[in-house]
Amino acid sequence: MEDQAAREDACREYQSSLEDLTFNSKPHINMLTILAEENLNFAKDIVAIIEAQISKVFINIAYFPISDDLWRCIPWI
Repeated sequence: MEDQAAREDACREYQSSLEDLTFNSKPHINMLTILAEENLNFAKDIVAIIEAQISKVFINIAYFPISDDLWRCIPWI
């Protein structure tokens, strides 16, 4: 039971911090890396959080009206 509470706390903390990352901030990314390293036993959960955030951000980008010229500049679309 204690392990489940620790997992929930770690995931909640990581998700909250990841949601605060709204621009390219090396110190914030470093902090997220350290937080993930401190919680290696919950790596699968943290990866799932990162994947969900990427999906959420990608959907927001996909529906944002951008000119065709800008879309062509983004190599992964």
